[in-house]
Amino acid sequence: MVVPSFDRPTRLLVLIGFLQGSLLFWMHKLLEWHAWPSTKPSVLITWYTLVFAVPLALQLMADHLVESRAWKFAAGLAGTLAVLSVYTARTVFPGSGTSPDAFFESGAYFIPTVVLAWYVVLPFAQAWLKNKQARFPYPDLFQFSWNNILVILTAGFYTSLFWGSLALWASMFKIIHIDFFAELFTETWFIYLVTGGVFGFALANGRSQKGLVTNLRTTMLVMFRNLLPLPAFIALIFLAALPFAGLQPLWDTNHATLLMLNLQLYVVFFLNAVYQDGRQETPPYPLPVRFLVEAGVIVLPVYSALSFYALGLRVAQHGWSVSRVFAALAVFIMALYVTGYARSILRWESPWMKGAARINVRIAAVVIALAVLVNTPILDPRLITVRSQVARLKSGAVSAEKFDYDYFRFLLGKPGRDALVRLAKLEGHPQAETIRSKAAAALDKKNRWENPATGVQTVEELEKGMKLFPSGKVWDRSFLEFLLEGKEAYRHYWVGGRVLAVDLNKDSAEEYVLFKPYHHGQNLLFARTETGWKEVGRLVSADSDFQDANFEKQLSNCQVLLSQWNELRIGEQTYQVFPKSSDTTQPGPDIPMTSID
Repeated sequence: MVVPSFDRPTRLLVLIGFLQGSLLFWMHKLLEWHAWPSTKPSVLITWYTLVFAVPLALQLMADHLVESRAWKFAAGLAGTLAVLSVYTARTVFPGSGTSPDAFFESGAYFIPTVVLAWYVVLPFAQAWLKNKQARFPYPDLFQFSWNNILVILTAGFYTSLFWGSLALWASMFKIIHIDFFAELFTETWFIYLVTGGVFGFALANGRSQKGLVTNLRTTMLVMFRNLLPLPAFIALIFLAALPFAGLQPLWDTNHATLLMLNLQLYVVFFLNAVYQDGRQETPPYPLPVRFLVEAGVIVLPVYSALSFYALGLRVAQHGWSVSRVFAALAVFIMALYVTGYARSILRWESPWMKGAARINVRIAAVVIALAVLVNTPILDPRLITVRSQVARLKSGAVSAEKFDYDYFRFLLGKPGRDALVRLAKLEGHPQAETIRSKAAAALDKKNRWENPATGVQTVEELEKGMKLFPSGKVWDRSFLEFLLEGKEAYRHYWVGGRVLAVDLNKDSAEEYVLFKPYHHGQNLLFARTETGWKEVGRLVSADSDFQDANFEKQLSNCQVLLSQWNELRIGEQTYQVFPKSSDTTQPGPDIPMTSID
């Protein structure tokens, strides 16, 4: 491998990397000092977006930085990202009382959508610069899209190896009591500047080693080509089995749309790897394998139709949410792909999949447009969610008592908060008084973790806030009194918590299990002792971390499994008891889950 000389493009990439690191370090220090402009969310989010996106785009276009076109593109990219960032910041942080991590709650989709738009638009810019005109030959788009991601990944790997070498350097000198290098390498300014410069040099290295990138790309494409028949076969046999099994088992998973989207994504991704730049004259497989692959692609529109149907059922039942809006967009985009590919195969055109290039370019434009629009008022998922859920509340589809006001207050940003302000003034609705009261209470909350159980003062209120299973069981009042005395230790279980009365150790006396709302972890086990009720352990499931929609129904049909402390089977989940240490008086630390679904 030839190390690139420090020619003009290489020096420029390293310089851009150092500049990027310097800008990130400067903002880091401003955040430490709580100084302006780091205190302004719109400035902060815009700053990080531009500092990460624009320099990297310039580095990937290093061969053309002497041309005005490259800088025009960079300016247009920066302007677009700035507008999207300011809108996101102003809608995520509507005013006082918004927690700093609101960006990762209300605006969590901003980062992936911006990254997606950036990645898809960049090959078009590179093709524009290469051809000196607005022409986008598909072989160029294919090459740039693959090369960009491979160069970035190899640069990241190079940078991690560099830091591993520095860590080894510092550790060896610490053995002989020379701490200078360890202290230098952990200085904040050193980390930012050196990482930026080394990453820039690694990008130059990757760009100069065109043969390495080409070989990596070829190797990956060969693997994907060999894998394509498998998901195509899965698509065929699952669809063949579905009439016999029916749709209900699919709906019972509560993530049928995600499963079908993943299957389509596998086929579409691998198919593009096989198609490559569209210049193959002959089909890539022997005839039997080719028919299998083509049949698997042809049936994919059925999965799109099922995905639309499954999502439609959820929306009809529960209304729109942010996640459902994105699911709908994903299903729509995937439907465009699979319908176009199926149509191309059915035409029996030569060369193989002749229309795929045209389909990919057009859908890329759709992806860019949607990724931008979801960060504007035109297609803001929070606005769509607010309108849908408020309409359900006003129509009576959801009662004023069950409506999730906290979701509006803390997870839907400014649209949610504005809606609560309007609901707090609602008139002329049968439940207007309840809606106004609960909306005002949500607006008064300082953070989303403010516990609704704060106002619980009596055993009767505590009994009302939790559900006891199996159905028909009667509370032991002494246990409720014990919980009430526990105050802060058990308050998070008081509202929305499920409680199971069950004899887990076969001593002819029932224990109580407190299940934290919507969560399989952090479940507390209580038993009556000679001195009264006592927390004796935790009940933990290693199968999944979250309770599904059928959890309450399953609680009434659970099974006790034999062990020292008998295990508990609830639906498909198996729980084990972790005894509580005798020298602790408060609930112990959360026991980590061994797997998460």
